[in-house]
Amino acid sequence: MPITLVPLLHEMYERPVFAEDEIEKFKKLNIQKLKEELTKNEVITYRLITEEIFGKSHAYGYNSTESDYNAINQSIIKEHFENYYGSDNRFVFISGKITDTMLKQLEAFLDQKPSLLKRMIMFQQKIIPKENRYKSPHKTSIKVQ
Repeated sequence: MPITLVPLLHEMYERPVFAEDEIEKFKKLNIQKLKEELTKNEVITYRLITEEIFGKSHAYGYNSTESDYNAINQSIIKEHFENYYGSDNRFVFISGKITDTMLKQLEAFLDQKPSLLKRMIMFQQKIIPKENRYKSPHKTSIKVQ
């Protein structure tokens, strides 16, 4: 991924939009798909079997309905995002052929966002074995196990 995407990705996670018109398109499209799927015997059978085996409240037995889609709104999505993807619940990993230039650009971006850099260092200290930790981009040596 080009390093120029890092600021864009950061903004997407820090200030997601969840546009109402996009939510409405999503709902309309998925309701239409659901209605089409419910005309097929194999889909109806599968839904009934999974409900019987796992129960309606189990993830494998739960089946979406039109009212489920209609209940989706911007505030529910924002709440879900904050609870499960909020700043304390996300980590970004980079992998692949990482050049010194890319690391310098990433470090420069993180220097502008001290709280992100602090969280990255705290995560590194808690989770990553010392020998595998991020080093200065000027001495790139990240071990891969």
